[in-house]
Amino acid sequence: MICISVTPESRKLAKVDLLNASRQADLIELCLDHLVKEPDITDLLGAVDKPIIVSCRRPQEGGHWKGTDEQRTTLLRQAIVAGPAYIELDLDTAKSIPRFGDTKRVISHTSLDKPLGKIDGIFEQAAKANADVVKFTWPTATLDGAWPLLAAVTQKRDIPIVGMGLGEASLMFS
Repeated sequence: MICISVTPESRKLAKVDLLNASRQADLIELCLDHLVKEPDITDLLGAVDKPIIVSCRRPQEGGHWKGTDEQRTTLLRQAIVAGPAYIELDLDTAKSIPRFGDTKRVISHTSLDKPLGKIDGIFEQAAKANADVVKFTWPTATLDGAWPLLAAVTQKRDIPIVGMGLGEASLMFS
């Protein structure tokens, strides 16, 4: 399954970005943390017929959110009410936002500094936060950094795990 992240800054061009991504992807991530103005999420979700993951990341998660955490939580709640296929929530935020409607919860944990060793504790916390999917993100500039992520996503668990490696494109496999 291919997921393309769309990080629009303009509400006007966000629909174009979604449409372009829908031609190439099975799933689209709509990152709200890049938008300059508050979006009409319902309108954006109606722009394509592909499933959409809505996210809004803080800088410590690799995002560009510049508002308060309360504003971000409110925006994420509004997104859930609009009914995307998925909503991505960091573990702290997931604890304060209950499940609503048919939107599935992707509970994420990000380490921008180093690969993680053991993930079992984090996985259990995400499961307790009603995760439908657990997502781990960390640097994978070398095979040593990528191997724990590959091992994590291939383990059979009750809840699916998704991994996202950070680093220069093709550096690891070149």
